[in-house]
Amino acid sequence: MKIQTKKVEIKKSENGNSLFAAKNFKKGDSIFVERITAFFSMTTQNHHLGGAILLTEWLLKNPHLYQMVLQSGAKTGQWKGPRPKEDLSRISQLALFYSVPRNKVEEIYGVVAAYNVTSTVITNDGFGHRTQLSPLTNMLNHLCEPNARAENVFESIDLFRERLSIISAISNISIGDQIGVSYYGEQIDFFELDVKERRSRLQADYGFICGCSRCLRESIENS
Repeated sequence: MKIQTKKVEIKKSENGNSLFAAKNFKKGDSIFVERITAFFSMTTQNHHLGGAILLTEWLLKNPHLYQMVLQSGAKTGQWKGPRPKEDLSRISQLALFYSVPRNKVEEIYGVVAAYNVTSTVITNDGFGHRTQLSPLTNMLNHLCEPNARAENVFESIDLFRERLSIISAISNISIGDQIGVSYYGEQIDFFELDVKERRSRLQADYGFICGCSRCLRESIENS
């Protein structure tokens, strides 16, 4: 599959660096395909630890990959969301085991938590699951009226093993439009919430107050 990354550009938005369309897209078009920079595949044996912790440990073991993630545009200190008690305990364990300062482990964990995307493959033989980081996909911000989605469920194990991040349009997108996904996937109940409830949920789960066009529009309408 061809790697495509020239149809978008990175610019500043209300939520920091974001992706914007450099051409028009129709619903169903592939927006871009890129190679994953770092990932960790989960199994039935390690799944209970969670993707963020597993990928954090993988980056501790492979610091050159962490540097590649940072060089691709990921920023430290972006994650303002919750940190489960189990993760905090595991962060302390990783700091001791790898003899690195705890704040360094927390930094890596924060980058993973802020930018990771989860992909799944379902086959006749079962399923695979991975947590991944990749440059352009990292820049996809949440929109309460999303116009794109990450193709996270693959039809074959061969596509899953290609380690590609595939982003597709779910509506028409014009040049200059911000490209964004829903952090809640296709959960219909989230889209039915009013602006106050959506912002409250996003702040609790991800640590930010949404400033997307829908939230701004509904805030004005309700004022």
